[in-house]
Amino acid sequence: LPNAASSSAASSPAASAGRPMVLGFYVPGTAAWQDLVAHASQITAIAPLWYSFRPSGSLNDLGSSATVTEWAHAHGIAVYPLVINGYGNDNMLQNPSLMQQDVQTLVSLAATAGYDGFDIDFESLSNADEQGLNTFVADLAAGLHQEGKKLIVSVGPRTSNQNGYHVYDYQSLGASADYVDLMLYDDHDIGSAPGPVAPMS
Repeated sequence: LPNAASSSAASSPAASAGRPMVLGFYVPGTAAWQDLVAHASQITAIAPLWYSFRPSGSLNDLGSSATVTEWAHAHGIAVYPLVINGYGNDNMLQNPSLMQQDVQTLVSLAATAGYDGFDIDFESLSNADEQGLNTFVADLAAGLHQEGKKLIVSVGPRTSNQNGYHVYDYQSLGASADYVDLMLYDDHDIGSAPGPVAPMS
């Protein structure tokens, strides 16, 4: 990383009452760091892609950075590391004892690393994972709240009951998590005709 002290401290937008959260997704690298520094005054939180769960249930560190966390906090930006499931891995959601182990791992990590919480982004699941996801989010939220931390859950659009769409139970997830991040992008992408990434429709 470039010198973390190279940008002057901004006011604390994350602490301003009544302001909406502006969440920036952060993929480790020089370009992301430069964007964070350049736009620090415009965002209130970041979700860095730092962790994933392996099929064994162990947590995989994808490149967490204490420097980024400290710099963000010094500039009034909350840090909610993204935790992914490795795209389709649902072993933990089907194993209650593994789930509780993983909840404790994340709660402890949030406290020791000084994170403001986590953003859970589990994708490519099946409809059969719905109850497991609801339970995991409820238990993780409860544990984080005891530590004064918050939970964001990123969900896909539940536009049908087809496999993988029904898994996101908005009512249950929304009752447990502090924020629900609805992922509505990629309506058009590199494999489609030109068009908006996330149209109003």
